[in-house]
Amino acid sequence: MVFRWRHEGAVLRGQLSAPTPGWLAVGFNDAERLRGTCFVMAQVSEAPPRLELRRAAVPDHGPVVDAQVQRDLVLVSGSFGGGASRLDFDLAHRSGDALGVNLRAGAATYLMLAWSRSTDFGHHSAFREHQRVIL
Repeated sequence: MVFRWRHEGAVLRGQLSAPTPGWLAVGFNDAERLRGTCFVMAQVSEAPPRLELRRAAVPDHGPVVDAQVQRDLVLVSGSFGGGASRLDFDLAHRSGDALGVNLRAGAATYLMLAWSRSTDFGHHSAFREHQRVIL
C-alpha cells in the first residue's frame, strides 16, 4: 500500500493505492490507535466511485456528518486496474481543524493505511498499519 501527499495552499492532495478491488483508506490521528482516527475511505472499482470522510469509534466507524467537511473532500480521480485501486483526492486543511486533526505541512501525525477485499465500507480491513509521519 502506498500513500503520497503534497500541500497546495490550504489543501492536502493525496494519492493512495492498494492491491485490492475493495475499499481503501488513509487516516490521521494524534496517537497510534484506531479510535478517533479521521480517515478518507473510498472504493473505486465499481461505478460510481464512492468517497467518504469517516471517524473511527471502535469497533465501528461512521461518516462525518458535518456538511462543510464533507464538501471539503474532493474525488480528483479513482481507478482500478492490474489488481490495484488508485485514488487521488483533495482535502482542505480546515476540515482537519474541524475534526481535531492537523493536516497542515509539517504537522506530525499517525497515518493509518488500510484496505479490504470488499467494497462494503462496513467490512473489516484485510490490511491495516499505522506509521508516524510528518505531513
